[in-house]
Amino acid sequence: MELENKKLSIRLLKYDYRLYNRIMLKETKTRIKAQFPLFYYLLQGMKREVTNRLMYPKLLTVELTKAKLTYQMIVTSIQEEVVVNGTYFERDLIERILGLIKPGNVFLDVGAATGTHSIPLAMKCGSEGQVYALEPDQECSVVLKKNLTLNGLNNVSVLNVAAWNKDTALILNTNGASGHAPQVEETIFQNIEFKTHLPISARSIESLVKSNDIRSPDIVKIDVEGKEYEVLQGMGDLKPKHIFVEVHPVMGVDLKKINEMMISKGYSIIDQQNRVGEIHIYYSIIPPN
Repeated sequence: MELENKKLSIRLLKYDYRLYNRIMLKETKTRIKAQFPLFYYLLQGMKREVTNRLMYPKLLTVELTKAKLTYQMIVTSIQEEVVVNGTYFERDLIERILGLIKPGNVFLDVGAATGTHSIPLAMKCGSEGQVYALEPDQECSVVLKKNLTLNGLNNVSVLNVAAWNKDTALILNTNGASGHAPQVEETIFQNIEFKTHLPISARSIESLVKSNDIRSPDIVKIDVEGKEYEVLQGMGDLKPKHIFVEVHPVMGVDLKKINEMMISKGYSIIDQQNRVGEIHIYYSIIPPN
């Protein structure tokens, strides 16, 4: 009995020690972040870069149970794998859009990245349907095309342009497919997260439709890292039935302003879900009486 009590005491002591270490590590990280933010983010970036170099790219098999879809994707970073595997909100969002789209529909994926949404939606809308994937980052669009080929999809058109409120030229701030989500600006965005700043073409969605570069979409998904209002402005008089937008208030996006614009166009807010730094909103057009 005495020996068992000693063993138990040792196990408890080891558990307390590990718990203490975790608490101290968390407190240390919090203090470094507060007192030396640039140093903290530099270390975090180095950690991600080492992880991405050692573990990626790799092939994932994705299963969407509700939609009964299985497909494969090449992922190029730990951030992307977290999104694809559904730790974030994306899996629920994809399942919801899949429940709305019908064979023959047109889906517009604004900020398509490497195909997280485009691939399953292309499978669902079928050969008579069409997916347009707008992705201004060249590295991401290359991986996207590989993922489309991997799944034998021929109904997806990849457009290497940014969506905006007019046809113009912008700057793409990026670290490529394995970095943080790229951001477009009218000028170079000075941020330690971005090492590359490239001139790119930008188009309004209304212009793309009017010039017959894309068909008028039935459903639109917008994930553009803080430029949601400009993209929605660029829809002009187009009124897709369903619009899903990822809004970023921490990047200065005014949600009230977006809601007012959408309501003035006849849309209603069907759902809103919040997560750290982002708000996911589902708008649907109100049918005329």
